[in-house]
Amino acid sequence: MGPLLTQLLVLQGVDVKSYKTTGDELVLSVERHTESATGRRCGTIGTHLYRNHSYLVRDLHISH
Repeated sequence: MGPLLTQLLVLQGVDVKSYKTTGDELVLSVERHTESATGRRCGTIGTHLYRNHSYLVRDLHISH
């Protein structure tokens, strides 16, 4: 089901690794494939992963 959910999301460089249902919610575990990223606070471009954060879509600005 992971590859199907990856295709449905249509997010470049993002793969769905696993999923689970909890009541009326679908929880996806995703992995992003990128060579670098920009720091959210400092704006510095980095190539090392410092932390993994978990977010619910309802917590992100794209859900509003």
